[in-house]
Amino acid sequence: MTDMIYLKFCLGLILAFMTNAASSQQTDTKTFLVGTYTEKESQGVNLVSFKPDKEPFEIASVHGNIKNPSYVIANKAGTFAFAVQESEGARGGEVTSFSIDKEANKISKINSVKSEGDGPCYLSLDPNEKFLLVGNYGGGNLSIIPINADGKLISAIQTIAHTGSSVNKDRQEGPHVHSVVFHPAKNQLFVADLGIDQVNIYDFDPKENAPLMPSTIPNLKVKPGSGPRHLIFNENGDHLYLVHEMKGEVGFYKMEDNTYEHVATYPMADNDFKGEHGGAEIRITKDFKYIYASNRGDANEITVFQRDEPTGTLKPLQRISSGGKTPRNFVLTPDEEYLIAANQGSNNLVLFKRDQSSGKLEKTDQEINIHKPVYLHFID
Repeated sequence: MTDMIYLKFCLGLILAFMTNAASSQQTDTKTFLVGTYTEKESQGVNLVSFKPDKEPFEIASVHGNIKNPSYVIANKAGTFAFAVQESEGARGGEVTSFSIDKEANKISKINSVKSEGDGPCYLSLDPNEKFLLVGNYGGGNLSIIPINADGKLISAIQTIAHTGSSVNKDRQEGPHVHSVVFHPAKNQLFVADLGIDQVNIYDFDPKENAPLMPSTIPNLKVKPGSGPRHLIFNENGDHLYLVHEMKGEVGFYKMEDNTYEHVATYPMADNDFKGEHGGAEIRITKDFKYIYASNRGDANEITVFQRDEPTGTLKPLQRISSGGKTPRNFVLTPDEEYLIAANQGSNNLVLFKRDQSSGKLEKTDQEINIHKPVYLHFID
């Protein structure tokens, strides 16, 4: 090998090493969206980045001039984001779309459309990411909003109103849609309604002018006064886990003979807890072995459950303080090595280390103050 060839070879190795190192450092950085209640201290949608064990939370940018973006998600490619504007009006609140610039760490508004119901509080993308499903808590209804290829939203093409009430006259005087979640293996939408103690099930056909229609599967009825909020599934969708907000419980329902039957109910708090409950978020790990649920009220905890396969039954493993007040939301990092809790009442995000072998959490000293953080969603 001549000296010149050897020199080029060495330079090539150095360049490759530097490129890989830079790429590694870039992928170490985790970036997520934070939805907030704006109220007096308007912060809008935050983009927060951090490198676990290396760099603390940092607010990369804030998109203001938006009212109560309390629920914010992104498409799989991380090119578009969507946020509710939880408000009221003649045609309800609004839903806004954004383009995401990952290099500049910012989002830019594309457009907004009406949610067709008061208090939009939940968003889901259909499996092909052509439609946005919106749950309107105050309006007691849900809407379907088409999405153009450029991220622009089109006015809702279908709105479905729920009817009924339940036993708590203060909070269940009428329907309150709290989540809209697609089945993991079928074209079905599950709509948890806190106000009527029911999960309504719809078949979804994107080719139809009105894509949603009542399913042949009976609606899931929960114990009166439970207040269904958010839900998750196992891999094939035969097991459904539902937060009973008003009771601070996780309900387990199993598909039997084309019906979701109640199997068990698991309290989030320990048996001697006497305070007020406020069940909120629920997440399941990618291997479906662990479930996490947050409890607000006087508890302010995250409960860790171990899930048995194949029965689907749960075993409580840990109850740990959320590191603040009112943990309305939390999220696992994409590698599931960490969990971030969003404490609405104490205006902070708190980072927890997750033991992937045991599922248990350990609070770190890393946190950041953000005004009323209420939803978290990773974009990479």
